[in-house]
Amino acid sequence: MIKSLNSLLTVTAPLFEARRQITTADMEEEPPASTAVVVPAPFVINSTDRAGIIVVVTTFCLISVWFLFVIRAYIRVKVNGPWKIDDTCVAVATV
Repeated sequence: MIKSLNSLLTVTAPLFEARRQITTADMEEEPPASTAVVVPAPFVINSTDRAGIIVVVTTFCLISVWFLFVIRAYIRVKVNGPWKIDDTCVAVATV
């Protein structure tokens, strides 16, 4: 069994060495300067693009809806009474 493992290693060792040399050579090459692309930051608010305001307002509203739904569900279940159809409608609308 050890002879078969040794023969397998002697056969596959050059393949691994060649693969290592290729990857090392590939890593040493730098991409040409013309392929470098500068990507602007997402959702920057400026005079022509106000997508960031939409993201901020939408996130605030979504968090508010979830928070208020949790409060409503807690009050309905623990304090005020049984769960009714209007609570189910609010839960479906929240999701």
